Amino acid sequence: MISPDVKGVDDAVRITKENKLEAMAQQFISQWLEIRELGRDIKPDAALFPQYYDTELQSAIHYEPVLFFKSC
Repeated sequence: MISPDVKGVDDAVRITKENKLEAMAQQFISQWLEIRELGRDIKPDAALFPQYYDTELQSAIHYEPVLFFKSC
């Protein structure tokens, strides 16, 4: 299903198993846990959760479930 080291359309870009796994994990987790809605449709109250609006934390909130999924 995931073929190793296949050259893409642009010869400078290489598509590897790791790249495909990363993309699949991000897509699957984003859809399954509906992470895309966080920050777009669902926004925590700034008075109760001011730390949420830290850029690094927002990135971690979206990426941490992907890392967990890939580790299992």
